[in-house]
Amino acid sequence: MPPVVQPEAVADKIFRAALDPKREYWLGASTLKAILGNMVLPEFLDRYLAKNAYEAQETKTAVSPMRKDNLMAPVGELHRTHGSFDAEAANRVAAISGPVARLIPVVATTLTGIAIGFVMRGLSRRAR
Repeated sequence: MPPVVQPEAVADKIFRAALDPKREYWLGASTLKAILGNMVLPEFLDRYLAKNAYEAQETKTAVSPMRKDNLMAPVGELHRTHGSFDAEAANRVAAISGPVARLIPVVATTLTGIAIGFVMRGLSRRAR
């Protein structure tokens, strides 16, 4: 799934969440990865993001000197919702309720444990 999502896809999920409110929604794959990753490896992720996150948000393409910004004064024209990443942005985004999303690591751990058990059982039978 692309890391960029069209704003209309996010707006649609937010609208649907307003119609069917739950306490918590996890919107998008990056949210899922960030929250679950922070549950499993918080210190590693802190170090990784401190080292890589800032540069990962930059581009090598220079900004036009004629481009207006809102640093000192508001920009009068209409703003765009689609930008330079429009071609690679996804038109759909996943929305998972918090309680369901929290089951993902439990299920993954259980399946991993079962798989390791089968492998160990197979190895012990070969050793005999």
